[in-house]
Amino acid sequence: MKISTGIKKKPYFILPYGPPTIGKTSFAADAPNPIFLDIEKGSDLVSTNRFEDLKTWDDVLKAIDYLTNEKHDFKTAVIDTVGALESWLFEKICKQENVKTIDEAFGGYGKGYNYAVTQWIDLIGRLSTLRDKGVNIILLGHADIKTFNDPNHTLPYERYVLKLNDKAAAKLREAVDSVLFMNFEDTVFKVNKSDKKAKATGGDIRKIYTQRKAAYDAKDRLGLPEEFPLSWAEFDRLAKLGQPDSLENILKDLEEITKSTAPEVTTRIKAAIDKANGDVTTLVKIRNHARSVVE
Repeated sequence: MKISTGIKKKPYFILPYGPPTIGKTSFAADAPNPIFLDIEKGSDLVSTNRFEDLKTWDDVLKAIDYLTNEKHDFKTAVIDTVGALESWLFEKICKQENVKTIDEAFGGYGKGYNYAVTQWIDLIGRLSTLRDKGVNIILLGHADIKTFNDPNHTLPYERYVLKLNDKAAAKLREAVDSVLFMNFEDTVFKVNKSDKKAKATGGDIRKIYTQRKAAYDAKDRLGLPEEFPLSWAEFDRLAKLGQPDSLENILKDLEEITKSTAPEVTTRIKAAIDKANGDVTTLVKIRNHARSVVE
């Protein structure tokens, strides 16, 4: 029985999602030597590698098994998108059960969706095995706007979530290291103080958001900052900063940073370090924020 200590660096397993044309496919195409399992044909306008003959859920499984078992030089596998792949899964189940819709499968009452989750779990297992072979996994998804009933608030509100069946989305969210919400940076303002409604203006600045907010779902275990410019190079740079070799290294970095901060800032940083109680992910976020303050 083997026992290891310290942080283990592994290839990325991430789920970027966002509205159309935000740049999800281009982001993934900039990853190291990618190959696309392109269900939506979204990579046609991008210079990249792709499987050309995928038409069914089983074809995708075969492609993953090929990447796992055969010799190749690909460093990143991209599924584009999980929503389109879900439609292939539903088609497979409906054909298997001889029904017209997933709602009718296995007698209805949500049993078709429950069965679909078992297939997603199988897919996640295969992707995890591929990752263990040294391949990054990127699952691209579209964003959907849904009403969210937050128990901490009296009224429901709308938020961006992954466009996928809720049960399947929960399994994917649990499996990946980071759920990255991609969107344009907007500014909301009032022209006059008396205005009852605010105005919004959007630009061409694309950003990645990593922390769950009321407006969108996100998740991060890589120690990324809360937001940063949408580019693979920036993601990769920040993720590498967020995966230190050891707890000792990150504490050493923080000690160096505090030499350049004002006394009151140093006091707040040290208080945050004490509160983190040795949690590396939290300490990485403190380090990234402290660096931005110094810069």
